[in-house]
Amino acid sequence: MIDQDWFYTFINNSPAIAWLTDEAGNLVMMNDGFKDAMGLEKEVTTKSMWELFPEEYALIYHKNNMEVLRTNKILRTEEISIDKYGHRRNFIVYKFPVRTSENKILVGGWSIDITEKKAAEQKLLEHTERFKEIAFLQSHEVRRPLSNILSIIELMQEEDEIKGNNKYADLLRYLGQSAAELDDIINKITRKTTA
Repeated sequence: MIDQDWFYTFINNSPAIAWLTDEAGNLVMMNDGFKDAMGLEKEVTTKSMWELFPEEYALIYHKNNMEVLRTNKILRTEEISIDKYGHRRNFIVYKFPVRTSENKILVGGWSIDITEKKAAEQKLLEHTERFKEIAFLQSHEVRRPLSNILSIIELMQEEDEIKGNNKYADLLRYLGQSAAELDDIINKITRKTTA
């Protein structure tokens, strides 16, 4: 049998927030990480979820707890909570059935704060959307006038040849080469931004 002091030393030094709730949603055990996140005194041992959290959150937590009790299986989910400063935090949560020596079933939980990870994912998503917009602009909006320029250069070169006037031949050739190079660069950037 594990010594209770060892257990509490382990649970209170875990990087995860941990707790046990009964069927009614009363917290029967919470680690120091939980108490710290909620701004509770270390001596607090019991609280109802409805005392600690806004009702909308408590209802979601309770619904997830009931799912664990109904299925008798581990539930991995994401939940939002409010910290002691009133800020919304995102958590990855594992809830699981715990059978007591009196044959009563409680719901145990571990959660890890993933707020910063979610914020980074959101930024990455926003950057990806911006890249898509840039790729669209390059492949459509920038290339359209460039295609027009290339067509005009080609028409001017043909006109110059028909008239036998080679006065602007070198200039048109250089202008055509520069426009073709620019077109190639735009294509490369578009391929990179859409890859």
